[in-house]
Amino acid sequence: MVKEWFKLVRFANVLFIGGIPIVLHYAFVQPLMGESGLSTVELLLLFVSLFCIGCAGNIINDVFDQETDEINKPEKRSVGVTITENAAFWLFGILSTIGFVFFCAVAYLNDQLEYVIIYPFNLVLLWLYSMELKGRILIGNIIIAFLASTNVLIVALFDLLPVESSRSPIFNTCWNTLLVLSAFAFLSTLIREIVKDLEDVKGDTASGYKTFAITFNCRTVKSVLLFLITLDITALLWVSSLFYPDHYEVLIWTSIVLILPLVIIAVALVLAEKATQYHKISTWLKIHMLLGLLSPIVLIYTL
Repeated sequence: MVKEWFKLVRFANVLFIGGIPIVLHYAFVQPLMGESGLSTVELLLLFVSLFCIGCAGNIINDVFDQETDEINKPEKRSVGVTITENAAFWLFGILSTIGFVFFCAVAYLNDQLEYVIIYPFNLVLLWLYSMELKGRILIGNIIIAFLASTNVLIVALFDLLPVESSRSPIFNTCWNTLLVLSAFAFLSTLIREIVKDLEDVKGDTASGYKTFAITFNCRTVKSVLLFLITLDITALLWVSSLFYPDHYEVLIWTSIVLILPLVIIAVALVLAEKATQYHKISTWLKIHMLLGLLSPIVLIYTL
């Protein structure tokens, strides 16, 4: 049963979500600035908070997506099979509450109570996405992309902004980098969500969804994806040359680790026809985003 609960909340995925502030704190903000806004205790509270909302989001999504999952991925279903819908709702409520309390604690200890609104706002978006908006053209994709970007923005708000006056030039570099990472998370997630729509066309159609992949033909969807990938590549090159013109290590890292895989993904996308192929591309995009969010660890040695 424990294994089923782990599968329901996508334990590895939410560990990654909750771990983003920890990685960026210890590998980028703290070494670069020499200080940061979050203490160790606050950082752990933030980790638990993001972990909880990630788990809660996955649970409520599976609750509302039982019919679709029965077609798209029956072997991965938990709600309605090994876990009752009522139990899933209870866990959603418990995790949401714990996450909100911990997020409020971080905001209070950090003297930034105005940011408390972020948590319930994101939670409402997750609920609306799972219940209704995921089946709308691009709206659901954009919501998930936005939520992914906020995980990086939270680091900028809580960990970096409180020490703005300490070292202004370094602060600007750090702040710009986090904003770029947030935009990168948004665009990468948007691309991946559209690819997942291509993968889930069969079940989404049966559920009456009107996703981008269902509303338009495959060729049109692929053309949009290729445009977004080109935009991603262009942005990566532009940011590398604009923010780090004298650091060729950044350009080398960007070209080999981030841009080259995108080119390969673009080729694979053009050739893909089956759901299993789109699933592989989706996995590659997840790894690509992980490498992108870990880029500051490399940048710290070049600045």
